[in-house]
Amino acid sequence: MNPDEIILWQPIRTSPLLGWVRLKVSLLRSRTLQQEILTDNILVAVVALLIDLMILLAVLYLPGKSFRRAVGFAQSLTTRPGNRLDVQGGSREINTLVDALNVSSADLKRQRDLLERQHHQLADLNLNLERRVQERTEELIESRKSLVQLHQAVTQSSVGIVMLDNDFCAIDCNPAFQVMTGFDCEKIVVQDVLDLLWSKKNPRWLMEEIRESLKCGKPWRGELTIHHASGDGLWVQMVLTPVRDELGELYYLLTMDDISERKAYEKQLIHQANYDALTGLPNRVLGMDRLRQAIRVDQRKQRKTIVLYLDLDRFKQVNDSLGHRIGDLLLIETAGRLTACVRQYDTVSRLSGDEFLIVLSGVEDAVMVESTAEKILHMLAQPYQIEDRELHVGASIGIAVIPDDGQSADDILRYADTAMYQAKQAGRNHFKYYTQSMNEAAQQRLRIDTAMHTALENGELQLHLQPVVTPDGKPAGAEALMRWRSAALGPVMPDVFIPIAEENGLIVPMGQ
Repeated sequence: MNPDEIILWQPIRTSPLLGWVRLKVSLLRSRTLQQEILTDNILVAVVALLIDLMILLAVLYLPGKSFRRAVGFAQSLTTRPGNRLDVQGGSREINTLVDALNVSSADLKRQRDLLERQHHQLADLNLNLERRVQERTEELIESRKSLVQLHQAVTQSSVGIVMLDNDFCAIDCNPAFQVMTGFDCEKIVVQDVLDLLWSKKNPRWLMEEIRESLKCGKPWRGELTIHHASGDGLWVQMVLTPVRDELGELYYLLTMDDISERKAYEKQLIHQANYDALTGLPNRVLGMDRLRQAIRVDQRKQRKTIVLYLDLDRFKQVNDSLGHRIGDLLLIETAGRLTACVRQYDTVSRLSGDEFLIVLSGVEDAVMVESTAEKILHMLAQPYQIEDRELHVGASIGIAVIPDDGQSADDILRYADTAMYQAKQAGRNHFKYYTQSMNEAAQQRLRIDTAMHTALENGELQLHLQPVVTPDGKPAGAEALMRWRSAALGPVMPDVFIPIAEENGLIVPMGQ
């Protein structure tokens, strides 16, 4: 049998009968093909191995290089954020890592830019803070300087200053307060300062007004009398001011100034403006004010007010002969006597010179008026012992009644003056009630006095000579007589105008 050949029997069915076919196959070609296939397989294996080696080199070299570049890039992000890493030929994982690093780089750049901006802002804020700290430091220095100056001013102030808590107890006070009140600040810290300083001379409602004002948050200021530690009274100008601190706590600042000298001076001025410096009686201004007050009160109570106008008799002779000093002493003595003749609530005032006004208020009995007038005349008729001299004077009184004679204080005073003049005309040391006829006579007297001032200039006064003869009819001389024919009043008798001329001083130019 040939080893290069193989015989195969292959069954076949060509008819209902099974048959066999003998196949003869040469193996030489097969072996040739096998050798070719083996050769090809070996060649393929070698090529595949080379490819694997190349792939292995690529896997080992290229990714390592990319990874090293990525590591170096990552290290550079802290100094150069924002740069991009470009890796060609890397694997997916490397490319993903590179993309992540690029994103991180961009984020880091943004963060760095933000940090740089914040750094600049912080630098600006730091500069501003330093400037404000410097300014605040300077303000604090100035504030401390101001506080020191304020403390020195409060300490050295002549005004009493005390800080009170909500219960009006002293917290602190300056030396002027202690000197002014006589109280030691340390000893009054548990006492109500208002109650401590309060004087009974103040009205009761004033304390309520002060506390109510402070309760409403309003400051109070006014003048009042305080109680000194020695027990004396002291006039002060006080100011109480509510003060709240930064926490809202309520305090009170009390300041007061000693105005005792000013009050004494004001009292002196008021006394000088309303009282006669010589006699100490109310002067004309205060006397008329008292008269008006009495009229209002008596009108409401439907009672009468009596006005007595008094003028001393023969006072001018005493004053001219003995001098003003004696005259002043006589007036002082007269004031004392007049005051002793009336009730305590009646008014005696000096109008001018030797003229006095007496106001009797709330009179219901006319007998009381006459008894008072007679008592005054009797007292003034008594001898005056002035130094080593005994002097005698009297008085004439005119009386007017409100509302019988009028309602106005000025009119009543004028009516009483008219009645007083009539009392003098009646013989002095008398009193007269005012009547309407007195007013008519006074007006006629005024018209004569007015016309007399132009009579000389107009040539209305004429000199008449009346012969004087002896009992046997022989002429012995002539008597000069003045006659006045007024253009406004007609003929005026000498017994009418001569007394008026003697009073107004025109008798001298008439004689010339």
